[in-house]
Amino acid sequence: MYRKYFEGWAKRRLSSITKADVLAWHSQIGRDHGPYQANRAHELLTAMFNRADGLGYDGPNPAQGVQKFKEKSRERFLQPQEMRAFFTALVAEAERVNLFETPACRN
Repeated sequence: MYRKYFEGWAKRRLSSITKADVLAWHSQIGRDHGPYQANRAHELLTAMFNRADGLGYDGPNPAQGVQKFKEKSRERFLQPQEMRAFFTALVAEAERVNLFETPACRN
């Protein structure tokens, strides 16, 4: 997502990004890639400014107050051909965080 939507801002200072920039950027992504992708990119930008705030940046967050595109609630189910990859990844992640060593998983 970074390379696709944020690379053009990589050399800009946070303080140089305005709400107008964010509005134009969000609209452009919505036109080119759809409203769901634009909203995810906007959420990431908001999180980056919030993180910067936690690290000492005291400027405004121009992503705040930018209205997201409306989204319809969607349900997504794994397809049979996706099941093996899903469970393989699930086991790998559980092993990575030692999920099987938690008290709830012990005998």
